[in-house]
Amino acid sequence: MAINGQPPTSYNEKSFFIFSKKNRQKYFNSTKNLCINFKIPICIFTSSIMMRLAYPSFSIVILLIPAWILFLDGLKNAKKPFIYGFIFNSLFSTMLCSWVIHPMTDYYNYSIISSLLFQIFVIGAIPSLSIGLFSKIIHQRINNLNFYESSIIKGFNIVLFIGVTFVICEWLKIISPLGHSLGHIATVFYVIPEFLAITRFTGGSGLSFMIISSSAMLWLSYLMFENGKYFKSIIYGIIPIVLIIGIYLYGIIIIKKHQSRKITQKIDIAIIHAGIDQSSRQRDLSYKKNIIIYRNLSLNTFEDYGIESQRVIIWPETALSINIATNSEVLKLIKHIGEKTGAWMIIGSPSYCEDGENRKFYNSAFLFSPDGSIIDQYDKIYLLPFFEKRIPIFNIFTELNKKPYSPGVTSNIFRIKNINSNGKYINIGIFICYEVGISSLIHGLVQKGAELLVNISNDSWFDESSESLQQLSILSLRCAEYGLPGVRVSGYGIAAFVDPFGRVLKASNIKSRMVLKACQRIHENKPTLYSCFKDWFVLICGLLFIGFILKQKII
Repeated sequence: MAINGQPPTSYNEKSFFIFSKKNRQKYFNSTKNLCINFKIPICIFTSSIMMRLAYPSFSIVILLIPAWILFLDGLKNAKKPFIYGFIFNSLFSTMLCSWVIHPMTDYYNYSIISSLLFQIFVIGAIPSLSIGLFSKIIHQRINNLNFYESSIIKGFNIVLFIGVTFVICEWLKIISPLGHSLGHIATVFYVIPEFLAITRFTGGSGLSFMIISSSAMLWLSYLMFENGKYFKSIIYGIIPIVLIIGIYLYGIIIIKKHQSRKITQKIDIAIIHAGIDQSSRQRDLSYKKNIIIYRNLSLNTFEDYGIESQRVIIWPETALSINIATNSEVLKLIKHIGEKTGAWMIIGSPSYCEDGENRKFYNSAFLFSPDGSIIDQYDKIYLLPFFEKRIPIFNIFTELNKKPYSPGVTSNIFRIKNINSNGKYINIGIFICYEVGISSLIHGLVQKGAELLVNISNDSWFDESSESLQQLSILSLRCAEYGLPGVRVSGYGIAAFVDPFGRVLKASNIKSRMVLKACQRIHENKPTLYSCFKDWFVLICGLLFIGFILKQKII
């Protein structure tokens, strides 16, 4: 050993000295790897929790970008990036849709364990495959580049690549067999609708690109600052801030400009929010008690309204647990309400039709004229997987019978003649519950001439959860994308009126028994770019992605 600061002289002393130095380096490396390995699960759990807090009902939107910065920082060191992204989104989706457990345990009689497994491995895991793919692809790109020595242009190329890759993966998630717009980044902005103005051009994918690319730039800014590259850090930090502020100010300008557009038609709408929970709806003969509630609320809708515009009363999805089209008592009551109020009525109801020896059941919406005649009917096309549509292992029952619903064939426009528009009709695009998240259905309704979007729903299955607000946030996005006003109708959940920019003008709470009324204004028809060329932005992102692959051999 060294004595008085002198180096070791014997063979054994030299060997001990060398071994100790190697040991110290080995210890340092193992400690570093341990910190990195410990950092990865922290990034996964923390970023997924922050993501959940950004969505309804918490709606802490400011957490959205920090969540993605943390996600990217953890992904850089992940040894299995697909698993990293898959677990991240599985946790997020499981937390976002935790309300699924309530109907499974309370109404479908599944155990809490079975419900949790379903929640984690079906609701959480299946949509997460695309985010796992996103993580795998960008991880390879990140690891192939020296951030600190690369030019700013190359840094922007990374940001662009991350943004377009996410847009494609999010789009794939939405159009998948179990795809839906729940969890779409753009839906968080229903509480800050100025940001939704850009979706009139790009659709929700444009906002997703903005958030992910801004997060990537701020993440690069953090990395540069940490390594003393202060000029690059400032550049990467300023641009996303300017971009976000610019999009917000653009939204303010567009909304203000819209107020000067000519109003072509008006329609007075009354939403019947009966506040009847699901257990009350399912009791034997409950419809006889519930119909009295709907009757009393409906008869008091338009007593303080003038006859300046057409009137419409709307009941929610499956308002009564019977087929109203064949029930003479209910039809007589509807006729009485129409005669007293002068209003058209849209009513959600189960229905059935004979198909040889079989009877097919549908989740339907009916349009009644003021004289009580059935004018039109829409049968729900996109049935809720596992709950309305039979899936192996799960036995599902409808409101009428312990059989699954059958899907409808085509989308439908309810046409209501406007009393003060020289024979003109108001075209109402009707869709039911879960269908608000099916963008292709809404696009088809707009192409058929829809001027007002009406979403009827029965949220009583999910009690006082965030499900109702999450569905409202999707309707808000749809209204902004197509520049059309919207109405959300729920008998136990959030009912609301939404303007063409996604702003929620008026809303109920979940449980109250009330009539929610508003005059929806139909402006002169100026189709948005998105309504004319749906998913054009996704197509551009796809072409850019292919260009990156061919030019730089990223994958």
